[in-house]
Amino acid sequence: MSRGIKIAPEHKKTVRQALRRRGYFSQQDLANKLGLSLSTIHSFFNGKPVDSINFEEICETLALDRQTIQDYNIDTLVQHVRQKIY
Repeated sequence: MSRGIKIAPEHKKTVRQALRRRGYFSQQDLANKLGLSLSTIHSFFNGKPVDSINFEEICETLALDRQTIQDYNIDTLVQHVRQKIY
C-alpha cells in the first residue's frame, strides 16, 4: 500500500492561504467540491500523507504547484520512482 504524499512543513501557510484565495470558506467546502472525505482534506492541510491522486486533485483545485509544495523525503522519492517503473 502506498504511503502517500504530503506537503512540506514550510508550505502549510501557503496551502491555507490558497484555500481562501480560491474562494473556499472551510476545508469542508473543499471536501464537498472534490467529493473527498474531510479526513483526507484535514490530512493534506496538516502535512500528513494522502494518496497521490488526491494530492494532485487538491493541488489543481487550489492552483498550487505540486512540485513546489510537496515534501521530498526519501520515501516519497522512492515511491515516485517505483510508480514510473511499474
